[in-house]
Amino acid sequence: MLQEYQTPQGETGMRRIFIAAFAAIAAFTMPALAASDIQTEILSHTVQINHSCSGTIIWSNRDKKTGDVGTYVLTAKHCVRGESQNESVVDIPVYQKNRVVKRDSYIAEVYHVSSNRDLALLKLLDTQTFFPVTAAVAGDDIDIEMGDPVIAAGYPASIGLTFTRGDFIAVEYNELPTSSADFYRATVNIAGGSSGGGLFRKSADGGKFELIGVTTAMRTDADFMSLYTTAPDIYAFLGVALPESVGR
Repeated sequence: MLQEYQTPQGETGMRRIFIAAFAAIAAFTMPALAASDIQTEILSHTVQINHSCSGTIIWSNRDKKTGDVGTYVLTAKHCVRGESQNESVVDIPVYQKNRVVKRDSYIAEVYHVSSNRDLALLKLLDTQTFFPVTAAVAGDDIDIEMGDPVIAAGYPASIGLTFTRGDFIAVEYNELPTSSADFYRATVNIAGGSSGGGLFRKSADGGKFELIGVTTAMRTDADFMSLYTTAPDIYAFLGVALPESVGR
């Protein structure tokens, strides 16, 4: 039902802060994956949007003729809807020895918005900065089972970059203010500010982490109940908005 879920944009109440802190602790206490893989394949391209949402860099390419770079960020539609002048601020923290030493900020325009899913694509106005590492987007033929481990990345409570682990549960139909569709449900804990961030899992062949979902909503009366726009919907959206990002 509609009232059971809300889109997790930037709320900073004490409960939200507690959840973010608990999730950070859980990330350390759960079975470890290779830290370098998580840093390179998930965290390095997870960005903050408008200081209230999250997103993932999914494509950065330098034009061989002009030298201009086109960089695109996938996020949730409800994160950019209503933004003045159709522009958003994209912040990317730079870490040294596990500490943020600076934040690079970019202005992005809303490049494409889905008509029936909670998805939006931003394009950075900066045409000089190339991002060598971007998220691998899962195909529309993804095979995922109940209990498969997943990781969500974003900026819960709009504070700092955080990743949390959980399990994939099911594909469920839900009617939400943003869209009525099938969503992935997972036990990953999220909070206000997580919206638009990516849900990742190791590819079926055990290779790299791949983006399989975009954070859309969470239960307001229970933790570890989060919904994500599905891989097939993401693939279909990018196939229209940015075909080269999914090999079309």
